[in-house]
Amino acid sequence: MVENAMPLIVYFDGECLLCNRFVHFLIKHDKGDVFRFSTVQDLNVSSGTAMVDGDTVLLEQNGRFFEQSEAVLRMLIALGGAWKLFKLAWCIPAFLRNWVYRWVARNRFRIFGRTAYCSVMSPALRHKFIIPSKEALGGFDKHAKRPGEMDG
Repeated sequence: MVENAMPLIVYFDGECLLCNRFVHFLIKHDKGDVFRFSTVQDLNVSSGTAMVDGDTVLLEQNGRFFEQSEAVLRMLIALGGAWKLFKLAWCIPAFLRNWVYRWVARNRFRIFGRTAYCSVMSPALRHKFIIPSKEALGGFDKHAKRPGEMDG
């Protein structure tokens, strides 16, 4: 990781095989060592409350939290190189991107399966996995209005 750069922290469902595969994909392509990872299960334990369910991935970037398709797009773009082409997906309205995201999230266990254990990581990758502190979570509000959400 670049000196003094804040890591991008990905909170994912540790029981979801699709989510675990995506984390392994990010690790493999993270040439700049910018990503750190934690499960939503650890996030909920650390906060002492059910801050987030497993149906969304969260990305913490510079103290701000992003979820659903916005989080995924930001992760892919952060990989750099040809992955920056995913910037073109910003042209797709958020409500459409998130509809697809929520459909996959609802069906992920049926399609991809579930795991009851964490995958074993090599000692060289342990620095990429963190357990969040309650103080670090101050910027996340699960009840905050999401971009594109309607009042009512």
